[in-house]
Amino acid sequence: MSVEFTEEMKGFYTPGAPTYDAGDVTGRRDWNRLMFHLTIGTADLGAALRDPHHSMAARGYVRCRALGAADHPVHDGRFDLFAPSPVAGRLLMRYRLPFDSREGPMTLLGFKDVGNDGGVDAWPDTTTLYTRLVHGTVDHDHPDDAGDEHGRGILRLDAPMFARQLTTYRGSLLDITRFNLFFVRRLLSVYGRAPRQEVRA
Repeated sequence: MSVEFTEEMKGFYTPGAPTYDAGDVTGRRDWNRLMFHLTIGTADLGAALRDPHHSMAARGYVRCRALGAADHPVHDGRFDLFAPSPVAGRLLMRYRLPFDSREGPMTLLGFKDVGNDGGVDAWPDTTTLYTRLVHGTVDHDHPDDAGDEHGRGILRLDAPMFARQLTTYRGSLLDITRFNLFFVRRLLSVYGRAPRQEVRA
């Protein structure tokens, strides 16, 4: 059993930014654009759904003109559909995308903070990716204060991009249905809870 889909997210970042929001705001001013184009999938949907992090492979490229004119292919990329959050009642959608740049190996680490903060927030939660670029090939547990962070910013998925994404699902009808039911049930398990204050991991 297998399923895959294509996702593209775009936004801005700033080298040396101390926070995600600052990286986004300054990156917009300086036109420091950052994006990725990924095909995310698994050859064993059952195993991915049983995995506590619900991990899937991510292949594609990162585009950042400041790090080189060409698209940067992702190697050994990973997407965690709904990983546990350190805050009860919340989940994390995480991206780990190692790639080679003109400054050497680098990893895009990103997360979407999925949790009920009151109001209709499922859409911004699942379409806003808090992103940092770190020198080397690292994982999500890489400390913020290691001194090798290149920059921070925010990538977003807008409505037209999401509509295109819905046309890219591949797999049997049964697998796609199982995947979508799992996705919806997880969201309901989060947004059916009382609102909590969001965190910035």
